[in-house]
Parts: sequence; structure tokens; C-alpha cells
Amino acid sequence: MNKKKRNLAAEAYKARLDEAGLNRLMLFDGIWKIQDKYLDSATKKSAYALPNTEVAEHWYWQEQPFFSQAPISFDADLFASALKDIAEYLVDKAGLEKNVAACLKSFDWRELVDKTDVAESGRNPSAYAQDFCAQAHALSGEVLQPEMAVIVLGLALRPFLEHGAHALMTSLASVLEKGNATHAKPLYCPSCGGQAVAAFVGETPSNQGNGRLLYCSACGTAWEFERVRCATCGTNNQQHLHYYHIEGDDAHRLHMCDECGAYMRTVFQESLEVPFSFEVEDIVMAPLDALAHDPRFELKKDSEE
Repeated sequence: MNKKKRNLAAEAYKARLDEAGLNRLMLFDGIWKIQDKYLDSATKKSAYALPNTEVAEHWYWQEQPFFSQAPISFDADLFASALKDIAEYLVDKAGLEKNVAACLKSFDWRELVDKTDVAESGRNPSAYAQDFCAQAHALSGEVLQPEMAVIVLGLALRPFLEHGAHALMTSLASVLEKGNATHAKPLYCPSCGGQAVAAFVGETPSNQGNGRLLYCSACGTAWEFERVRCATCGTNNQQHLHYYHIEGDDAHRLHMCDECGAYMRTVFQESLEVPFSFEVEDIVMAPLDALAHDPRFELKKDSEE
């Protein structure tokens, strides 16, 4: 993550958010600091061996996640320490239920790491998460539910995946800017295979003000994607794709697909009044998830582009 851009965006939002939004932002400000520490440590301790550029480009266009072909490795002790620090921070700051907080505070994260195949997390984070959550549930006496375990895992795992993902995408930047007319853009994260959680419309490396990026929060990868295409099912039927926004906020919109029923939270650069950071926007747009499913709120459909 770009710490400078993230900090500038977070600071700019502090005067614009309601109390709930500000509390969310402040919670993640502390999480980002923990992740920054482990990102620096992971980068120094386990440098990622970059694959050949031509090979990596082939994986990219064939939608074979980089890590599935060239796994990223990291130190188990450092990973267990990150899990512990994230868990303790959530206990102190997240207002968790007492039994969950007590469990997280006393939980033996190193034992959990030892009972899982850590190498799998560097190949297929989603598959690793299933085993991790099952083991956490069992070791905690069924107190630590999968929903909570996966939050701790995701926050702790991010810095260990990010440094490899960043190095890979940087090495391919000049190649990817040229595009590939024979292939659609990757539907899933080209680094870890995760699904995008947010999008950006505006200036991208290969487009001046009219491009689109998708963002994977699992590893921090952002990649170019077709402007008119569903980021979930991949349809490019323009008649079935629509943008909606809340009255008074043109910068944050929902890109909704009639075919699969999915939506993508999207930031529009032209209407954004603060510095852009995917990490910050992911937090700021969190309420859109609830609004997308709540019939009490009315979304305004944009005029067709």
C-alpha cells in the first residue's frame, strides 16, 4: 500500500465522515500501522523471487494467479506474531463480545499456525483460510467462529502477500500498459486469485481519465479491467449493467449487474474531493454494502453512459 497516499486520504476524510464512519477509519488507522510493520519485516525476511517476465505475462492473460504458479513464502514465527498483534488490537479497539474478546486474547496463534499448512497460504490464500478457520474453531472450543477467524487471518495475511504482489505487478507494469487485444482482462486477482472488493473509474496507466481498476483487499493488487463489464460474472452486456448512487454523493457508486445480481462498490475520480487510496475508500464505502441490500434506502440510477 502507498502509505503517503493512504495517510493523505485518511486525513482528508476525517472532517467529512459521520461519527460511525470516523470510528471505522480510526479503527483501521491502527490496523494499517500494524500491517505496515509486518510489511517491512516480511519484505526484508522473505524476498520474493520474481518469475521471468514473459512467463508472468502469460499467467496474467491466462488468468492463472501468480502465487498458484510461483508461491510466496514467509516465516511462520513472524506470521504467528502478526496474528497475535492483530487479535490483541481488535480486543482493545473493536468492541467485541466478551467471550470472543477473551478467546482472542488468550488464543495460542503459534499452535494454530503449526496445525495448518502455512505454505498453502502462499499458493492459495482462499483454500488456506478454510482450514485455518476450521482449526481455529476447534482449538478455541468452538468459541472462535469462522467469521471472526477469517477477519484476523485476512488482516494479518495482507502484508505477507502484498510485498510479492507489488513486486510482480511492478515488474509487469510496462508490458501490461500495452494491453492484449486477444484476451479479456482478468476477472479475479492476478496475484492471489481473490475476488475484487472495489473498483476505480478514472485515470489508469493505459487510459487518460476513462479507465477502470479493480482492487483485491487480500493482497493489495489493483489491475485494469474493462469499463463496461461485470466484475463478478464477466458479462459485457451494457443493457444489463447500471450505476447507482446515493443522492448527494456522486463519487461513490454501486455498479450493479442484472444478470448475476452482484454489485461492485466504485469510486469515480472525477467526483472525488480527497486524495485517492483504495485502502481508505474500501473503508469509506463499507456502508454501501448495507445500502445495496436494504429496501428502505433509495438509490438513484445514473444516466446511461
